[in-house]
Amino acid sequence: MLRKPHFWWVLLPLILIAAVFYRLNLLKQNATSEEVVKRTIKVETIVLSPQPLSAWVFSEGTVQAHQKAFLDFELGGKVESIATLADGTHLREGIRVFGPAEGTRHGQLLAQIDNRDNLAAVQSLQARLQSMRAQKSEAETKLQQAKNEQRLSEQNFSRMKEVYERGVISQDEFDRIKTANLNAHAAVQGARSGIQSIESELASLTAELNRATLNLEKTSLFAPFDGVITAMNISENNHYYPPISSSSDKEREAASAIVIVDDSQLEIQLEINVKEAEQLKEGLTVYLASEDERLYAAERKQRLGLDVTQGTVWSVSPAINLQRRTQTVKVRVKQEQTSLKEGQFVRAWIETSTLADAISLPLHALSFRNGKPFVYVIDPHTQIAERRDIQLGLQSIDRVEILHGLIAGERVVVRGQHLLVNGSSVTVIGEK
Repeated sequence: MLRKPHFWWVLLPLILIAAVFYRLNLLKQNATSEEVVKRTIKVETIVLSPQPLSAWVFSEGTVQAHQKAFLDFELGGKVESIATLADGTHLREGIRVFGPAEGTRHGQLLAQIDNRDNLAAVQSLQARLQSMRAQKSEAETKLQQAKNEQRLSEQNFSRMKEVYERGVISQDEFDRIKTANLNAHAAVQGARSGIQSIESELASLTAELNRATLNLEKTSLFAPFDGVITAMNISENNHYYPPISSSSDKEREAASAIVIVDDSQLEIQLEINVKEAEQLKEGLTVYLASEDERLYAAERKQRLGLDVTQGTVWSVSPAINLQRRTQTVKVRVKQEQTSLKEGQFVRAWIETSTLADAISLPLHALSFRNGKPFVYVIDPHTQIAERRDIQLGLQSIDRVEILHGLIAGERVVVRGQHLLVNGSSVTVIGEK
């Protein structure tokens, strides 16, 4: 009986063949790896240099006037009169009105229903009051002129007195100079008396105006502050009915007789998440624009355009909004510094911190391994890439501060780094 061959004698040749193929493949991989290192790779670099770097918090909100008044008559009735301008036209949206002057209870009379008994008197007194204010301003100018002339007269009198004592000029001529000096003093006193008289007249007119306007309060609307009319929902000879109730500013604006805003200072209310709100404090600079693109362009150029407005953080609420889980931040802007309009939607960038001279890199230059950042630094003499671990700091919109690992003047790869390994040979095709 023939003996069957052992199983291992069949399997052994197969194992030897597999080992040979594995060894050949390993040698091929090593050769490929060496080829990668030796192959020249095209990259783009930047030369590190200190530059300003800012960190930001972003939000959005609606521009609102610092003060806004929704004016309504206390009683319903026929609108008898709406104040007119110098050209005879009625008050309307966009017209500026003035609030109470010092010592007066009411501002400009805007409209009235069913009671015109004291209207002419009030308008007459207001006109006289404005005229007296103009006279006071003119008198103050004359007083300043008189003081200037008095000072010159004093100097001339002192100089001529010494000349007179030396016997150079006659007694008559010295007396004329002395008289002119006394007249200059009298002119100053006269100007002061004139101002006091005007102030007394102003006080009297103010008291009379307050009495005349007392009966107009319930049937009249007055400007509560200097501002501009943004809504006029009444017209002469039409009946007015007070609104029953309004829950929102939008509803109140549509229902109120007249709406006035003080646009000398605008306010934007922002809702910031709690973590970011911890970085904010009063006085921080805020940049506002209708679109993020405009703010981004301004940040890149390091200068404001006409379409970007600068404001400041006015307040940071310490409480958390229970519905939104945010904190309310209010930003204020002076009207003369902006072209923003009440009701406009804006994007807001809040500058939380700034470094004047930071070593930084574009965010796209960073690579990560196991969560740790690194970059490739190019030796300018050998054109060899060196992998360098770095420590990150303050982050801006598109750049990040490098705390450790790099110094000014080094060349760092910003494009093509995904093709590199430590020791790669490179060709720099672009440098910034």
